[in-house]
Amino acid sequence: MTGAQPREALPNVGDGATHERWPGPLPQWFWLLPLVVLACCWPIDPFWASDDFLALHYAQDLRHALADFTGPQYAATDLFLFYRPLITLSLCWDVWLGGADPMLAHVENAIAHALNATLVALLWRRLLPDRLAFGAGLLWALCPGLYPGVGWAVSRTDGFSALFALLSVWFCVRWLEGRHRTRLPSLLAMALALLCKETVLCLPAFVAIAGFVLRGPAPLRARLVAALRTAWPHALLLFGYLALRLALLGRLGGYTAASFAPWPMLAGLCTYVVDLTVPLRWCNADDVLPAGLSGSALLPWIGAIPALIAVGWCASARARAGALLLALLWFCCAAVPLAPFLAEAEVHHNLRYFTLGFAALAGLLAGAGILPIVLALLAFAPAFVQVRTWQHEADVESAQLHRQLRQQLASQLPSPWFVAGLPHAHRTGLALQYHFGVDRVLLPPFGPGGVHVYAHRPAYVAPGIVDLTDADGLPLALPGGTTLLCRGADLLTTVPQHPLPALPLRCDPVVDCTSPTLRRLARGELQLRIATPGVHAEAMRLVFFTAGGYVGAVTQNHAPAGAAAGEVDLRQFFTNAQWATGRRLVDALEVAATVDLSTEFPVLIEAGRSENGQFAATHRARALVPFRFDRGLPALLRELDGR
Repeated sequence: MTGAQPREALPNVGDGATHERWPGPLPQWFWLLPLVVLACCWPIDPFWASDDFLALHYAQDLRHALADFTGPQYAATDLFLFYRPLITLSLCWDVWLGGADPMLAHVENAIAHALNATLVALLWRRLLPDRLAFGAGLLWALCPGLYPGVGWAVSRTDGFSALFALLSVWFCVRWLEGRHRTRLPSLLAMALALLCKETVLCLPAFVAIAGFVLRGPAPLRARLVAALRTAWPHALLLFGYLALRLALLGRLGGYTAASFAPWPMLAGLCTYVVDLTVPLRWCNADDVLPAGLSGSALLPWIGAIPALIAVGWCASARARAGALLLALLWFCCAAVPLAPFLAEAEVHHNLRYFTLGFAALAGLLAGAGILPIVLALLAFAPAFVQVRTWQHEADVESAQLHRQLRQQLASQLPSPWFVAGLPHAHRTGLALQYHFGVDRVLLPPFGPGGVHVYAHRPAYVAPGIVDLTDADGLPLALPGGTTLLCRGADLLTTVPQHPLPALPLRCDPVVDCTSPTLRRLARGELQLRIATPGVHAEAMRLVFFTAGGYVGAVTQNHAPAGAAAGEVDLRQFFTNAQWATGRRLVDALEVAATVDLSTEFPVLIEAGRSENGQFAATHRARALVPFRFDRGLPALLRELDGR
């Protein structure tokens, strides 16, 4: 049934000798693969999402795109330090050609996905018959977990880096087959991949695996020598890249927050494998399945049949050790750069990080024969359609909300705008929407500018958070600026004010919370207080508004008992006030201090009392008070905490 017998390997790879050309000529029907994939992934009503707003606003200036070649991406200062200049340059190209129209950017992503599927198939046809290699490429392309890397513009980091990485391996394989005199094309492709994303750090291992497997029947020592001989130039290039990265960024970079607990990482890796190969386990495809199948508890297990067949094939004598070894080593190496995310397997949006790793699993599924390929495609298809449907729903809603916001510009409503109803992500959580970069949604290239936009919603969802909405879901109208409410995609209204008695404040016009001030405050060298003359309430609430949402905390009145005025001691507040159980409010401002255009956050200050563990405001300040932080906040908090 399988016919999955690998072709004989070359006896002496990469020595420039004349060998029989293998695999045979590529059949013409093989080129249907990129066309089919492109048709399946062609963008339908695409729109921008989340980091797109941040990235394109930054990349529209060619000087910024060029600066990313000599510094961190987006000139970021902390929390994440990436070196991805080719991605920024590609976005600059998109803005230059397409402006605010997202079609070009998403078409490029779809083309990259189609080319990647073709390269996966071309690599696997070295070990599998053409029809099975074709199936491996198609399974890779239609894996539902990888689609967010196509439907989200900025997520081209996965598709573009994989494109150059797979090209690098393919060029290297052709050198091993004696079809190229030098490995220069492979090294050039690797250099481009390294300029796209850090997940390709495993490339020297990939080419070493190719050298080991394609060495053919030979003693283990000879195979290891072939692997080292194949990979040493790529390893040198990697070391050079790491040295350059260290020189430009000051450290290797990446995310500063990650969990490396061994057992959660191992469990997460296993979960990722299951979710990639059995998407019906997590993707509720009831909307696209026949009525008899929707809601069936057996459906996920039916989707697991191809994976079980592949496992049986791998354990059988029919499976050649070369194909199996290639797949297992490839997947394990691809997972190494993903270590910070392995313990977060419940976030299905992270499945796209396995763009390279799933190339191995797709080959194992296809290697078992035509039947598992067909069964896997039948299981992938409804989940793939459902994921595409979710992405389309999110894009349509986001575009309609953006159109409504732009229409409000003609009304010349006072700035800033606090807009409620901007969703973080689609209800399923797989397709992002207005997650980050909300302060850029009306700035060029997305709008004419002139208005600062804040998302009127909790920045984080956690037990005990401050939520400024009433029982009917109406947002609190804020003093100053304009509070807007999106109710459905086609209705955006202004929220009326319902003022409380005025809370008088005595503080600086702009409260200085920059790193030098906070450092002196933490050491007890400075006192910083906000007084409320004439109002001595039981408790005070401070709510900080950032582009991505607000975060607030309730603190006790720090004034002495019997005093005529209330008081908030900011040293105690920043030390003790919690936005959620066990988490300081100031920690919740780290991301905003890193990615928001402005680090001056307007703060709502209220006085009131606690009732059944809930804060009830009795007085509210007539204006929001600006608190000025700086980009050094995350580093300062690590310093003060001894991290």
